Parts: sequence; structure tokens; C-alpha cells
Amino acid sequence: MQEQINGMTTGGCLKLKAGEYKGPVNINKPVTIEGSNTTIWAGSSPVIDVTKEGVVLKNLQVEATRGSNDIAIRSEDSYGVLVENVEVRGRVTGFGAESGVWDFPDSLNFGQLPHSRAIILKMRLSLPVSCKIISHIAGIIIEPELVGPGTVEVLIKINPLFQNSILCGSFLLVSKFIRRIPVNAIVTGSAFVSNGQLIWSPSGACLPEGAPEPVAEYYQNTGVNTNDPAVDKKLTPSDKNYGLVQETGSIPVLKKGQRIELSQFNPGDKKIFVGIGWDNRLAAPIEIDAVAFILGGNKKIIRDEDLIFYGNRSSSDGSISLLGQGKGLQEKISIDLSRLPQQYERIVIALAIYEGKKKQQYFNQLERVYIKVSDESGKPMFYFEVKDFALMENSLIIAEIYRYKGKWKLAAVGAGYRDDLKALCEMYGVEIM
Repeated sequence: MQEQINGMTTGGCLKLKAGEYKGPVNINKPVTIEGSNTTIWAGSSPVIDVTKEGVVLKNLQVEATRGSNDIAIRSEDSYGVLVENVEVRGRVTGFGAESGVWDFPDSLNFGQLPHSRAIILKMRLSLPVSCKIISHIAGIIIEPELVGPGTVEVLIKINPLFQNSILCGSFLLVSKFIRRIPVNAIVTGSAFVSNGQLIWSPSGACLPEGAPEPVAEYYQNTGVNTNDPAVDKKLTPSDKNYGLVQETGSIPVLKKGQRIELSQFNPGDKKIFVGIGWDNRLAAPIEIDAVAFILGGNKKIIRDEDLIFYGNRSSSDGSISLLGQGKGLQEKISIDLSRLPQQYERIVIALAIYEGKKKQQYFNQLERVYIKVSDESGKPMFYFEVKDFALMENSLIIAEIYRYKGKWKLAAVGAGYRDDLKALCEMYGVEIM
């Protein structure tokens, strides 16, 4: 993409097709960059660096994939960059008050909501400028719609919902830029939230005496520091027991849909370990199998041995192996990308409940599923967890490791399916006898 920008003439317009484009990029001439369902991303900061006046950005999503503290777009106030329908994940600089501190949830999981009756929840945000909050979920409105600047409280009004339905969508914070808050919940007979409950508040915000604690947990993508006693209180009860966060240092926490370049944490594509764990809501044990599909460029296996599971625990070249239980982990996978033959482009890491349909066991009976990715020395690199399960899901693709323009990336997927392991095998070309 940088080469395309370098080749533009002053005043020109680069129209990008739908898809994703890797940055970072520097715009050093007065031009227009116009997208159409287009994402520009980078693991380094800033994703877009504007160093000239007269630049126009239109219809783009700009993602700083390493976390919300990295810079998505950098400019100077005097450059007067014109922005139209641009969504950012990350900070912006050089846009006046818009460049201030935004404190809002990375995502919201309401957990279980009651059915057949309305419910009102509360959320607090800290905003540097005035903005409009828009709900993109049918049956949910936010009041007031216009808020800020400063610390504000809004009401999330949820209309009566059908039992066993799934709530999934986004809230948008719209100012000069657009910022997105993914939202999800399931509707059951038992509610884990109460009417009028505060579900999220910025750290350090003053709350009324006796106000309930937020129920939607939120970790900054820049890392969780376990040396901070205040952060320890926010960790899920078993995090330290499961070894998900070291006693010293910090570990970046990925959110669903985030992509991260592995070489930033693991230069030279050395061996990594993917630890997998889960917490059960119920007393009855749930038998879950971890599997890895090693795929070619067509997203299919090349041979049946490319399915790594309990009956074939290691690839023939030794690049991928199931190692069994680890410290506080139900499964541990060893992946040596340097040994993986060139014809392989993708590794899908998935879980499946053994005889789930027969036993009427599903992933929403789990509190969470999580992975901890560590380097060859065992040092944690990052962590990802899934809590927002839909009903009657028997299999889960938790992450994908894939080659993009010669570099390995990891995508935090967290996608559940009602089908079992057999259906996943068929999707990836494994012949089941």
C-alpha cells in the first residue's frame, strides 16, 4: 500500500477495494485515501502517519492491533486532516481534543439476561469530547444519546426479549471518528444481572456510595500488571492458579477478532506453546478434546495426518504436538513454525465436546475457555479468553495461526458451532470413516 501512495500525484485519490491492507503507511502529500469496507492495520504505531497538509481519509477502519494504547492515526493539529466515516481502534494524535483520553469498555458481555421483561442497565464512560452513542442492536436504546465531554452515565434500555435468544451487536461512539464497543449476551430464564445495575465504569471514576461493582470484566489490551493490587482484584478468581499471568511483568490480552503478528513477540518463528484451559459452571464433568488442523493454501488439509488430535498427537515432521495437561491447563500444544513445511499456510486450533449432543452438554455450560500463548522459554506472550457462548454449541474454533505476506499472525477467533468434531473435520477436508 505504501508503494501505491508513493506513486500518487498531488491531489489524487486512491480508492481501496474491500479487504484488509497492512500498514504502517506514511502519507506525505495532499491526497485522498478512500475505502469501501476497508481495513488498514498494523502491529506497530502509528498505523497511518500523516506528515503533510491537505490529506482526506474516507470510509476506512484503522486498527492498531497491539492494543488501544497504540496510535491508529498520527498527524499535527495544523495539518487539518479531513475525516469522513473513519473508525479507529487505538488512539489518534494531532486532532485537538479528540486526541485526549477515551475510557470506555473494549467489549461488553452482559452474561445472562432475563426473558419477557424489560431491563435497564447503567454504564459510565470518560470522554474528551462530546459524542453520540448509537446502538446497532435491535431492541436496545441508549439514553441520553448525546453525551460528554467528561465522565458521563448512560442508561441501556433493553426491551423484552425471547427466551433462548442471542443478543449480539455493537454500540458506536461517534465524534470526529467512530469507536466501536462489541456487545453480546444470551437470554435465559435466570438473570445474572439486576435491573439498574452498573455494568461498567472507568477505573478511578467516582461512584455513588453503595453502587454495585461492574459485571462486565474489561482488560486493557496493553496488558494486565499483576504487581498492581488494584488490578489483582479485577482478575477472574482462578487466573493466578492457572498460571495465566506471571507474578511479575504484564501480558497483553487479546479481544475477539483481534490479529497480532507473532514475530513481534517471537522473532525467528521459534517454538511457541499454546496452553488451553476452561472453567466449568456445572458439577458434572464435560469431556473436551483439543485439536489442530494444519491447512494448505486452500484452507483444507493436504493429508489426513494433518489433523492433530488424541489419536494422532504429533505431526510427522514434529512441528505440532499435543503435549497433554500442563500447570493449570487442560491441554498444551507445541508449535514450531520454523519446522512447518512451506506448503502449509494455516493452523486452526479448536475444541470439541465429546458426544456433546448425546449428553446434552454445550459450551455455554462453561464459565470461559482461554488460551495462553508462551514463547520457547515459557514466558507468556499474550492471553485470550471466550465467555460469550451461544446456546447449544458443541465445537469452538478458538484461534488461527496463519501466514500473511511471509509472516505468521495469530487471530483470536472464538467462534462456536452447533456441529461436532466430525463436521469440523469435513469442513477442513478430513475424510471420516
